[in-house]
Amino acid sequence: MFVDIHSHILPNIDDGAKDIIETKKMLKIAEQQGIRHLIATPHYIMDNNNYDIAKLSEVFNDIKKYIQENNIDIHLYVGNEILLESGIELHFQDKRVMTLGDSRYVLVEVPNNWNWQMLSNWIYNIKQLEYIPVIAHIERFIEDKEDMLKLKELIEQGCYTQVNSNSIISSNKKIKKLTKKLLVNNYVHFIGTDAHSSNRRPPNIEEAYNKSCKLIGKNKSNKLFYSNGINLLKNIDIAIDEPIIHSRKFFEIRRQL
Repeated sequence: MFVDIHSHILPNIDDGAKDIIETKKMLKIAEQQGIRHLIATPHYIMDNNNYDIAKLSEVFNDIKKYIQENNIDIHLYVGNEILLESGIELHFQDKRVMTLGDSRYVLVEVPNNWNWQMLSNWIYNIKQLEYIPVIAHIERFIEDKEDMLKLKELIEQGCYTQVNSNSIISSNKKIKKLTKKLLVNNYVHFIGTDAHSSNRRPPNIEEAYNKSCKLIGKNKSNKLFYSNGINLLKNIDIAIDEPIIHSRKFFEIRRQL
């Protein structure tokens, strides 16, 4: 069983599922893949959304009703993937953004025009408002050892991270190599599909789990793919392993794969 904390499965809300038909296809794939808890996380872009909380709640409840009426073995929750930008703290303060499954955890996305000082300030301000930030798909912006050092500091300050399941098995060698390095060196706390459709970006996760088990072991993989997500939904703290910079184990494992 898996917990998917990052998905764009709600119809006609953002750049994810375009309609209810696509949502139904994605739900079928997710169920077949073994996803039993799924958080719909439509993009929240400050003052530029195609919805308000009332509309989002209405669509969410409609899909939740469809799941129940059709005996789909998935528990559905709602949240946001929140784009960090100047002034976003006010939207947290006014509760215009949605947390993950009504917990203290929030999924945040790093913008294109970012730097480490900006990110550090956003994370600090969000934590001051008593939210727990989870940075989405970190494999997209980590480039080198210096970036890993900066990310390590944020993790040590109480920030969590997520990587996309597809990145673990990506055909992009650079992304796959980096994601493996992040996994082995304890920089990852959650796995999400970041699914947007039933074909181009489907909610696939099983193959990534199997690869992760070979890479970091079953016990640790179970935490990233399931247990940590369950604890998030329960709104309790998550115990993590300390991130490290140099790991010979990574290179030894990589040679074996």
